[in-house]
Amino acid sequence: MLGRFRTNNFFIRKISEKNDKILRGISRLQIEVTNNCNLSCRICWRTLRNESVPAKNLTFACFKKAIDNIASFFDIRELNTQGLGEPFMCPDILAILKYAKSKGLAVWLVTNGTLVNDDIARGLVEIGVDKIRFSVDTADGGRYAAIKSGSSLDVVSRNIFRINLVKDKTDKNNPIIAFNSVVLKSTLEGGEGLIEMAANLKVSEITLIPLVLFSGGLAVSEEQVDFYGDGFNNRFKILKDRAARVDIELNLGISLESREDKFCHSGFYVDVDGFVHPCCSISLKNFGSVYSGDMRGIAEKYLSFRSWLDR
Repeated sequence: MLGRFRTNNFFIRKISEKNDKILRGISRLQIEVTNNCNLSCRICWRTLRNESVPAKNLTFACFKKAIDNIASFFDIRELNTQGLGEPFMCPDILAILKYAKSKGLAVWLVTNGTLVNDDIARGLVEIGVDKIRFSVDTADGGRYAAIKSGSSLDVVSRNIFRINLVKDKTDKNNPIIAFNSVVLKSTLEGGEGLIEMAANLKVSEITLIPLVLFSGGLAVSEEQVDFYGDGFNNRFKILKDRAARVDIELNLGISLESREDKFCHSGFYVDVDGFVHPCCSISLKNFGSVYSGDMRGIAEKYLSFRSWLDR
């Protein structure tokens, strides 16, 4: 498919006036630090896929080489260290986060929250990670356990408290605590409870995310909520008002490319093996390896992909 993309050399030529090695406009980077996870969530493609994939972790040495190569050509401002796995399964995660912050990047990640111990909590605050998004879909402990097999809402709540305790003791504001909440029909009516739980845990933001169908587990049409329907929009307005009253920002995480919201135009995804893709949801032929050092070649393929999207 990528073979049909036309290279748009205009974008390659229109590089920073100050530094001809830096390509402006591509500022967001997502790197998969591990494809391993300690849970078997019933709405996750990693759990529901048919094939078996060997577990791999990104080493600090590989991350450093990747980020240095990428920064040599792209004007990266923001890094999300999360892919199909649980970031805290990666042994070098704190060293990775610390190096990313030393490069001046805004750093955040998504976690299931089960592996945050005292050392990790202290490290996250000391490093100055900007934001941590905890994957919490409901405040109902029973429903939560049914969705996230192997997890406990009490454990996750306690681990969020660990981070807040360190922040309070050190008088730090970061990391900001947020929720990523996949919306199911069976959880939508419990939105007020989720907001109340978030307020008690000093959560600043809740992002509601549409369920992706995988024809298995709970990722089925019977549980999918239409984010564009009047019923959901009316419900969302009620919940957004409720959240605002307790100083929580409630928003929608609809990661879809459109002519109005060019989601795929400002960043790219690097899998645990170092290959570059448009995002974690697109399994097109990759744009190349970040370890090759050929950032210009990767940029040409990426910009050709963007040109194809525009057409």
